[in-house]
Amino acid sequence: MSRLAAGEVADDRAGVLYVGGSIITMDPRRPGAQAVATRAGRIVAVGSEADCRRSIGMSATPGNDTNTGDAPGAPRVVDLGSRALLPGFHDVHLHPLPMAFYEHHLDLTPCVSVKDVLDAIGDRVRRAGPGEWVMGVQIDHEKLDEKRLPTRQELDSLSEDVPIVLFRRDGHTAMGSSAALRGAQITEQTPDPEGGAFGRESDGSLSGLCFESAAQALIGAVPVPSIDALRDATRRVFERLVANGITSAGVVLQTDSEGPAGESGALETIAMQMFLDEVPIAINAILAGADIDKALALRDSQLHDPASARRVEGIKIYLDGTLGARTARMHQPYSDDDSQSGMFTIARDECARRMEEAHLAGLQICVHAIGDAANDSALDLFAELKARHPDDAPTNTKHRIEHASVLSRSAVERFAELGVVAAVQPLFIRSERQWLPLRLGPDRVKWVYPFRSLRAAGVTVAGASDAPIEDTSVLAAIHTCVTRNGFETQECIDATEALRLYTSSAADASLTADEVGTITEGKRADLVLLTRDPTAAPADHLLSIEVDLTVSAGREVYARSAAQLGS
Repeated sequence: MSRLAAGEVADDRAGVLYVGGSIITMDPRRPGAQAVATRAGRIVAVGSEADCRRSIGMSATPGNDTNTGDAPGAPRVVDLGSRALLPGFHDVHLHPLPMAFYEHHLDLTPCVSVKDVLDAIGDRVRRAGPGEWVMGVQIDHEKLDEKRLPTRQELDSLSEDVPIVLFRRDGHTAMGSSAALRGAQITEQTPDPEGGAFGRESDGSLSGLCFESAAQALIGAVPVPSIDALRDATRRVFERLVANGITSAGVVLQTDSEGPAGESGALETIAMQMFLDEVPIAINAILAGADIDKALALRDSQLHDPASARRVEGIKIYLDGTLGARTARMHQPYSDDDSQSGMFTIARDECARRMEEAHLAGLQICVHAIGDAANDSALDLFAELKARHPDDAPTNTKHRIEHASVLSRSAVERFAELGVVAAVQPLFIRSERQWLPLRLGPDRVKWVYPFRSLRAAGVTVAGASDAPIEDTSVLAAIHTCVTRNGFETQECIDATEALRLYTSSAADASLTADEVGTITEGKRADLVLLTRDPTAAPADHLLSIEVDLTVSAGREVYARSAAQLGS
């Protein structure tokens, strides 16, 4: 359990010595070590046990210390035994407020049929109070027997008065009942918003489906939980992160209605500042919104305090949709529906304007691109930006493409040539592998999530969950990187390379490599202790490895043993 929740946070003010077991530093200059010493939130020594002991005032020889163990102000010793110590994990792209929001709604992941969905929603409708909306999240129609979402009419049969909304697991598609559409003021006369579309029947009436920015219009009408409820949910979100060994996160926050949460998302940066006392890890804010000035203004807020490991570094631009909704922009139509090739969700000129403004302001640009046409367009825009401004950016900022899902050999080469980072979500493979071949066909599917090709080309590849879309288990993601869950296995990478996605490469991608990402003297004491060395474990044993201890800036923020003891 979280040490914070238990109210018993151990720290390293007097020094901590980690010794024995496997120490995987992820630092190419010193890949391994006998011991690591930390004090006052920093790594003070890496190397021999004798040197590390001396660095925190201990005798160089074990057994000769008079001031250790439980004595007040004494250094502590953590015996690694058969376990492995690594740099704390870094998830470069997740959505903490939507994660908290999802905590208050019905998780439809277990459903395998439309009937299951309707039964679960119907039960929640019967218990709904006055004015309450019923929302189901994480529904994946590809996993339902019928391969479709419930219709508006089926939702209406559950209630004519209670608004019902289903939010597809990709976060880009929603289905609303008639009451929900009314509540969101969406009528048959409502025009499609820029970068989105309302689904319609053959007679022009609303089907209830809402895609991309149209989904944001519907989701934005769902009432937001109370501040206290949202705070409690945010605390639980970060407890889950530290339980997975995560000590740094790229947190995507909306500054206006542009993003999955719609209008209510405009409150995310305010809420995040209110809840900072619930955040025990380093955060790097990536701000989604049309106004770059809002991002710059937030550098004068509590969100940007580098001394406290909080930074406002980037802006996010949504260029297309998702493969699950067939809104990811493709060069050619989808193989399972030749009437669709996806959509761009922003005009090219507007995207270029935002990119240039952010670049010149020294902000990192993070472009959401999933389809092959969207990735090529993003690379074109980066190339044009580089040609216009080869040397005049205020900082040496690495820009990113988020997801980088469907590529080509030439796209991989251009990532390398332009120095663009690929911020990827390995667990997308686990969720999508069953239907991707049918959706994309045999040629394109070979270039879906091509991690090995990207790494071989010299591209910086950083790992993320995109939570709440995927689980925040880094070890599950590493297993998928190594095995690909049987999907296009020519793109497998080994466990060491997979770990790099969540440590050194993640820090590089987040502009924090001078602070975190490796176990190196002088860096933050962000560490994760695993029950087994993942680089020495057979692939089929990776999922059995557990996080024993998570240390953020020298503070033990999660300890599995405490959970086992019920403390």
